[in-house]
Amino acid sequence: MRFPSPEKRLYFKNLVASKFLNIGKDASNLQPKTILVVKLDEFGDMANATHVFELLKKKYPNAIITLLCKPFLKQLLENDPSIDFIITKETEWDKAYDVVVELRGTEGTLKKSYQYKPSLRVDRGTVRFRNRGNQKQEVYTNYEIIKPLVGDLECISPRIFIGLANENFRKDFIERCQLKKYVVIHAGARKELRKWKAENYAKICDYLVKELGLEVVLAGGKEDEATNKKIKELAGANVYIMPDGNTLLDFASVVENAALFIGNESGPMHIASCMKTPILGLFGPGVKEVFYPFYEKSNVIHYILECNPCDQMHCVTPDNTCMDRIGVQEVRLAIKELLV
Repeated sequence: MRFPSPEKRLYFKNLVASKFLNIGKDASNLQPKTILVVKLDEFGDMANATHVFELLKKKYPNAIITLLCKPFLKQLLENDPSIDFIITKETEWDKAYDVVVELRGTEGTLKKSYQYKPSLRVDRGTVRFRNRGNQKQEVYTNYEIIKPLVGDLECISPRIFIGLANENFRKDFIERCQLKKYVVIHAGARKELRKWKAENYAKICDYLVKELGLEVVLAGGKEDEATNKKIKELAGANVYIMPDGNTLLDFASVVENAALFIGNESGPMHIASCMKTPILGLFGPGVKEVFYPFYEKSNVIHYILECNPCDQMHCVTPDNTCMDRIGVQEVRLAIKELLV
């Protein structure tokens, strides 16, 4: 007998909590003064949820919107004009809010909802249960979560707001490397099975530089240093690595000015989507369509095998993974189409 995953069990608990806490309440007459959005997730997931704050502020311009997120994500949202306060610990949720929007919470935040009893609560579990077997792209899922609150407002694109310091970082980096027209590549991913080989990315760098006359910027965190160094060594001239110590908003600023972003399924790809940069996404074991980039000027190469989706840790075809099936030539062709 197969038991539901902890994630699905939590979804169900949240569904039950919202139904119980919302008994006899009508969202149509609601005029909240305070709204708490819970999003304890990674930065790619957060990027796909940034439109939620703008839609809530548009519907309730006088409401104070607070975000509860992981500490490292505070930097990504610090310039968002629709967010009034950001808290990063569950213990900082120490009062009642008129509305709670649970985009992704924990057992702890579930208990907080029961403790403080908001006037209305909406949650991810309700939408995931309703769409089971037919999950939508993540941006639309987040919109559906708040639809009982905002009504039929158009599902707008997610946006990330950079600041002056990030613009200065970009200016200094571009001037130092003498960049004219560049492509950003992020060759990393949280799971090994999501990664396209460094050797392949090096060949793409050669194509971009030698045949298309572009420069290449390799982006990533400390976990991507070895991969980026290997790509640069194999590729050669006009390939640059973003310096250590850059922030997520620094990356967003650099990618905003790029002619193209190329990368595996990862958080940086979704940040590029928020910055309205054309994207070529290379997908492997991930679920079809759900985490594809939202920006319309995007293309995806994805070999969907019978084993898809998998746990992204144990491959049944290790000698020819879904990422291995993506060829350098088809990536070159996709790049050419996007740059036309």
